[in-house]
Order: sequence, then C-alpha cells, then structure tokens
Amino acid sequence: METLSNDLSADGMHTYGDSNVQHPTEQQRTDVIEMARLGIRHSTIARMFGLPEEILLAACGEAMAQAALESQTAVLSAILNMAKSGKSVSATIFWLKTFGAHLLPTPPAKDDSQKSSGRPPVDFFVYNNDGEPNADY
Repeated sequence: METLSNDLSADGMHTYGDSNVQHPTEQQRTDVIEMARLGIRHSTIARMFGLPEEILLAACGEAMAQAALESQTAVLSAILNMAKSGKSVSATIFWLKTFGAHLLPTPPAKDDSQKSSGRPPVDFFVYNNDGEPNADY
C-alpha cells in the first residue's frame, strides 16, 4: 500500500506544526474509514499506510470512530432482529447473555455456613462478556 501523500485536501491542517507531515488524499481517507468500518484496529491501519498512529488519528480519528460505531450498531441491530424472530437460537442466547442479564431473577442469598462434607466452600464468579465480574451474582 502506498504511503500517504502531502495533499492537504482532507482537512487543510498540518499536525504537530511539521510541514513534512503526510495527510491522506480523499481516496485514502475513504479507504481508512472503510477499514475502520470493517473493524480493523487503528494501529493496523496506520501500519498499512506506513505512518504513526497519532497522525492517522489526528487526520481521520473522528471519522473512523463514527464509522466503527455505525458498523457495530448495524451488527447489533441485525442480531436483535434475528433473536426476536425466534429462528436463530444462537442469536437469542447471545442477546440474552449480553444484554438481558438484568432480566434474570436475583439469585438467593449465599449460605455461609459450613456443609457437613468437611470440604471448604467454593466461590463461583460470574463474568459478563467484557470480562468484568458480574456483581449481580
């Protein structure tokens, strides 16, 4: 992939006050936004164009964030529609696990007394899809 050109047509501003900073052309900017829409990370896009990530984010950061948000919204909307249709069990399970945890009944309070088995009690931790502990359990 070619490096970014010195054309200032994208935003007309130099980043960091350096006149040698490269800015994307309209075609390159479109390619960068499409890559962000597909979920490619900023660091990978910057490497593909051969420039520092900071410069890429300064030139196209807001547009990349907007494209990624639109893409994620479309995917979640499609999954929700699949879950509502009742035809895709896996989409329904995903949606309920990810967004419907608050609909589950509250579990009973823990019994902290020792059981007669003589084994120490075991604590189970429930995590949501972000890897964070779920405080409801």
